[in-house]
Amino acid sequence: MRAGDLVKPVMTCSGQPGDRTCDIAVVVNYAEELNNAVSQAFKILCKCGLSEQYEWNLEVISESR
Repeated sequence: MRAGDLVKPVMTCSGQPGDRTCDIAVVVNYAEELNNAVSQAFKILCKCGLSEQYEWNLEVISESR
């Protein structure tokens, strides 16, 4: 996954907890390590705003190549 890829947030997006998850977001950049995790984290942007998500919480829709 890299900047520009379109993804679907699986668990949550940038919205409020309990709200419906956005169907599409764009990967903006790598995120700093979240809680010292070994897995990669990414900053994503959806209509709700900007958030940081782990790689396993994102489903790739279209890769930017």
